[in-house]
Amino acid sequence: MEFERNEDGTLKLDANGNPIPKNVNANAAEEAQKQIQAGIDAALAPIKEKLDAAYAQRDALARDKAKLEADRKQAEIEALTAAGKHDEVAAMKAAALEERANRAEARVVELTRNVSVKDALAGLEFRNDRSKEMAYRDVVDQLIQDEKTGEWIHRTGVSLKDFVANFAKDDDNSFLFKPKTNSGSGMGNMNGTSVDNLKGKKLGDLTQAQVMQLASEGKLGQFSL
Repeated sequence: MEFERNEDGTLKLDANGNPIPKNVNANAAEEAQKQIQAGIDAALAPIKEKLDAAYAQRDALARDKAKLEADRKQAEIEALTAAGKHDEVAAMKAAALEERANRAEARVVELTRNVSVKDALAGLEFRNDRSKEMAYRDVVDQLIQDEKTGEWIHRTGVSLKDFVANFAKDDDNSFLFKPKTNSGSGMGNMNGTSVDNLKGKKLGDLTQAQVMQLASEGKLGQFSL
């Protein structure tokens, strides 16, 4: 498939930052763009699956640990009750109630964090829902709560707003966002980098422009995750 090019030889991009197919009608152009997007989605899918699997495993381990601890405490309470040590049983039950209250409070704190992150990401144009979820998880994992203000900030002390702004500008994260229209430079030479020079790199190491170019040329399959 051929694409429209600027006078300097770079690819012309549409409003979504995708290469414009040459001499095709509107339906064919839309189909070509869908194919490009499908290639990018296919490249991102394994990354999302691995992240989901890692988080699921982490959550399962946490649940198993909590259940084992609960079973251990219950067995201890039953043993103390049988031994007539009622004061110790009462102390353990009081501690259990306090622990549940602390967990409930932690859950509330977690919810406020999640809302804050989603609000901070709301103004960004993600490539799709999968990309948005990946960004959300990445940002959340790097936050701490300010002890004085209670606000969520980056672990370096940077505000959540500034951290998200820097996150969006980082070239390493550019594949998560919709490409911006760039009628002047285009992507014809992938920012001066040929496919041969990209050999040995993984998709995660490439810029958004490079991924888009490879997708348009059907060469994403040459690169591993």
